[in-house]
Amino acid sequence: MYSANGDGSMYEIWGRRVSHDGAWMYPEFQIVTWPNRTFWSPRVAHNYYDDRYLVVWSAHDATTLVATDVAYALLDGDGMKFFHTILSDAHEPHQPGAIY
Repeated sequence: MYSANGDGSMYEIWGRRVSHDGAWMYPEFQIVTWPNRTFWSPRVAHNYYDDRYLVVWSAHDATTLVATDVAYALLDGDGMKFFHTILSDAHEPHQPGAIY
């Protein structure tokens, strides 16, 4: 989660590859931003065989903070997005999990 406006009221999802010893491998990159949405609870799973990452998160209305969506992105090892979609938009979804 990255504070988009710097005051902690609106978050985007960003990523960065980190080596086994905690060193940064590449520059950070934006995974998702969306007007009038703030994003929470990102989870990441890695597919070692294909070097792909599944990132899931919940989206909230930035004004009311009501949960609106659960969404995901599938990224390659360099952070390029293969796919990005909303999974649900009803019943105030929240706290996604990831297994890939």
